[in-house]
Amino acid sequence: MLKSKLTHPLAIAMWDFSWLERRWPGAGYEDWGKVLDELKERGYDAVRIDAYPHLIASDPAREWELLPVWNQHDWGSPAPTRVRVQPALNEFIGLCAERGVKVALSSWFRQDENDVRMHIKSPEDLGQIWKRTLDTIAEAGLMDSILWVDLCNEWPVPLWAPFLKFASEGIDGVPSRTQPDIRKWMADAISIPDKPTPVLIIAFRIQGNTRTGENRTFLSWTF
Repeated sequence: MLKSKLTHPLAIAMWDFSWLERRWPGAGYEDWGKVLDELKERGYDAVRIDAYPHLIASDPAREWELLPVWNQHDWGSPAPTRVRVQPALNEFIGLCAERGVKVALSSWFRQDENDVRMHIKSPEDLGQIWKRTLDTIAEAGLMDSILWVDLCNEWPVPLWAPFLKFASEGIDGVPSRTQPDIRKWMADAISIPDKPTPVLIIAFRIQGNTRTGENRTFLSWTF
């Protein structure tokens, strides 16, 4: 979405990875058209979902077996589940477009049976998998429906970014997002998908609140 086209606040629902993983009868997302119609009726303008960029970059049409994050939760599936990200992602975005619902893309970097997410070794790797993902959306002519891209949910929490390895861990094992190596990861990763799409908002969804005394100046370019 062009930054200049955003003229009013949006009500955004978070459908995380549930949009693709909770599709059995009664799970809530088995009929995308129906649930999107209901979303509009409740006054929402946009949804934020997992685009599974690591899986798309590896093989967009492959059937992947995903391992559950939790076994008692209404986020995602409580049991191993099989998904095929494309063309499902484009189908979903297309249904959103028909209803005037914008789509914000993120990733929780879900673990598959081969743990493909651990192939991410550098910020360049992270940027490239997102570039490939956006290319598959652009090829379908759906980029106008994309509201923003945040490259990782709750960055840099290890649960969602296990590929990020730094010796200087912070509180509760979470590296500080203000430390220079983390900030460099962010800047370098953002620069890659941002080059062909300079009008698209590309960012990180950072974890939690800023800590007391923490330098906040860098936040201006992460959102």
